[in-house]
Amino acid sequence: MTKDVVTAYIEGRLGANAQFFRRVERLVTKRLHDGLTQEQSAAFWHSVIFSNYIPVVAGNKPGDRPPEQLWNGSASHEFVANIQRTEAEIVLVCGTELWRRKPIHKTISAAYQAGPRHYEAHEINWSSEWGAVAAHIPHPSGSHGWSYKRCVPVVDYLFAVLNERRAEKGLQASVILPALT
Repeated sequence: MTKDVVTAYIEGRLGANAQFFRRVERLVTKRLHDGLTQEQSAAFWHSVIFSNYIPVVAGNKPGDRPPEQLWNGSASHEFVANIQRTEAEIVLVCGTELWRRKPIHKTISAAYQAGPRHYEAHEINWSSEWGAVAAHIPHPSGSHGWSYKRCVPVVDYLFAVLNERRAEKGLQASVILPALT
């Protein structure tokens, strides 16, 4: 179902329900106000791994909260398994409740600053030598507190950590959608 929803967004079939996807792609590609073409949008969504923490329909209308048994079921195991399977290097967590409930292996205190406040990041290990660094933003579907101004420092932090870690290992730095530059 998630693949079908992303495909529907790329094809322009979500209409007013596309705010989440539009905000995420603009935030990560730094195209905050002018957006992406359909081709650029497709390139972006094919260059990232997108998944739902709770991989089933958890509500019937916007604002419905997932029942407790979905948070406490296999979701946390699947989350870590997905990071391990894909060997993710950075994870952008969308939503404060998810941020508080997801598993972590290490806390990185005062990792970045957004406005006057410092935020922590988390590491989720997928090998004894490497782990994904995770940071969070308010949920892009319109939750209270969402703004590009609040969220840009999060993405900047994640890519700075990614490039720093790659440089330490002698690997190529990350590039966001070369077709957009």
